This record gives sequence, structure tokens and C-alpha cells, in this order.
Amino acid sequence: MASDVITLPGGRRLRWYEFGDRGGPPVLYTTGTPVSGLGGAWYDQAARASGLRWISLDKPGYGGSGYHRDRSLASWADDLAALAGHLGMDRFALAGESGGAPFTLEIALIRPPWPFPLGEVTTPVHLWHGTRDTNAPIANSRHLARELPDATLHTSDSADHEIGRDRSEEITSVIASCVT
Repeated sequence: MASDVITLPGGRRLRWYEFGDRGGPPVLYTTGTPVSGLGGAWYDQAARASGLRWISLDKPGYGGSGYHRDRSLASWADDLAALAGHLGMDRFALAGESGGAPFTLEIALIRPPWPFPLGEVTTPVHLWHGTRDTNAPIANSRHLARELPDATLHTSDSADHEIGRDRSEEITSVIASCVT
């Protein structure tokens, strides 16, 4: 695992951790709440096996990233754009889990109404949901899959809210097929 910090415009810090294959196609991963970027370690072996560079970030106010009073979905998109520029990445995949998923779709929120029309999301979206999840109803993911123009819903009857632990190899394999 590698770790680094950049200073964003306005002086805030943004920390990230790298897992997987450092030479592979990059994936910017936003963990769930209240997990720091160290949660990306769950995907280290699967990302390595899929040949992905798994970059997991500390959201504002978590770990080594500075607090952002006016944090929003749009400001997170700006933070990711700054990191991508810093790392010289003009193309990358996005992944988000649980509370991190809404930030990923802005660059899509846990509850509607969305601050943008879902029909405008033209990027292919893959959603994973454990049917044993008691934190977030599967109906939310089914609704998103119907509303997004190019969405695929993957379900697991054996997984709960932490579907990444149950399906990390499948998730990284699908992402790898999209970026290569």
C-alpha cells in the first residue's frame, strides 16, 4: 500500500491510498460512511488479480483529508478532478460503496430526489446489492437501475451491506472489463 497527500485549491488536504496493480488502469474508489480510504484494502488482492490500480480516498474530514464545511457532491467531483490532474490521469473508472456511491454518481445520493436528472448519466453504471442488506433496501438499487440509461444491477443472495467483501473479485473483474 502506498499513501500520499495533495493540497487542494483553498488549502485543504486530500489523502489517498493505492492498492492493487500500480501499473494498471486507475479506479478512483470512494468508501462508504464512516470508512476512511484505508477501506480500499478490502479490494487489494482482487484489484491486483484484475490488473487495476485501486486508488481509495479519504473523504473530507476523514483520515488525512481536511474538513470541508461546504462539502457537496459537486465539491467531491472537484476534489477527484484535482487528484486526477495531479496524478496525470485523463481517463479513469469510478467506484463507490454504500455512502460513497452517491458521490460516485455525481461524478449519484442515497435518497431521491437527485440533484440532477438520472437520464443524463450516460456512463455505464454497475450496481451491486446484497439481498440480505438491512441498511439499504434493495428497492433503492432496483429503482436506480430502472432510471439510469445504461445500468446493470448485480445482486447477491449471500451478501449483506458489505457486498464488496463478498463480491470483490466480481466487482474488480467487471470494472477491469470496462476500462481495458
